[in-house]
Amino acid sequence: MTTIGLVLAAIGFIYLIASMILPVMRSSKADPYSAHIGGTGGAAEVAAARYISPSERLLSPLAGTGFMQRYRRPVEIGSDFVWGSFLDRQVSIFFIALGLAFVIFHTPVLAILVGVIAPAIDYSLALRRARAYRARFLLQLPNALLLVSSGMAAGRNFVNALQATTPNLAEPIKGELEALANRISALRVTEAEAFEIWAEKLPYIELHTIASALAIGQQVGLETYGLLRSLSSSIQDEIRGRNELEALTSQVRSTATVVSYLPVFFVLLIYLVTPKFVTPLFTTVVGIVVIVIALGMNYLSRFATKRILKQIEA
Repeated sequence: MTTIGLVLAAIGFIYLIASMILPVMRSSKADPYSAHIGGTGGAAEVAAARYISPSERLLSPLAGTGFMQRYRRPVEIGSDFVWGSFLDRQVSIFFIALGLAFVIFHTPVLAILVGVIAPAIDYSLALRRARAYRARFLLQLPNALLLVSSGMAAGRNFVNALQATTPNLAEPIKGELEALANRISALRVTEAEAFEIWAEKLPYIELHTIASALAIGQQVGLETYGLLRSLSSSIQDEIRGRNELEALTSQVRSTATVVSYLPVFFVLLIYLVTPKFVTPLFTTVVGIVVIVIALGMNYLSRFATKRILKQIEA
């Protein structure tokens, strides 16, 4: 068991280091500015030179399934997120945790359980990072729209207003607006089309609302800066109401998380203190059946809690 564990942990460490080095080596071969100049096939060359991880390539047949879309969407938060690198980190953590669990516990069932829990913890941390990124982005979005509308009211066009506004903003909205300005200049699209492309890239409903409002405003002849000011005010009101609702439901979420993960840490603590007391739970058929039933009930309870919270938020 110890030899198997060390081999699995070594594979995880090697894959983690390789997945950190290979994207840098691949990106160094591409010209990052070729997509924004008038050269033929510049954007296609950059897309072709993008690093595709082995994990991403292996799971590509499942990319269109509902499970993979739900797995990917909560952590696809902005321009700094790379799907392939995230998958590589998940695979590396799985092998490292599985190998170390084999070395420590010498039990296959417990080792597999630890190997599954470790990527799940990493995924939950990614979800927390996604929520923090989304909160910062939506908090900065109304003020950014207001600044852009003020620049357009002073006589600038949309791209110039974006370029004049972004130096006064902080991340993450600064980097996203800079990318938006480059996209408009490179693709020669209208403001509504640029916001729609932006909305397809980021999972934020507010961006779709802005794109639809700008498209309708262009059809009826409304001024873009006036629409941006109105949208800024409405988004601020929506964010304020959403924050109040999240504050009311945060206690239920935290309680559900603690109740769900507490039995796992409790079993691990007992195993470290008195291994013989917990070993039958992983080495006998009855114990494995009990674990499966407990995991199923835990999943059902979390699923019911999430459904109830979604109905409240809707």
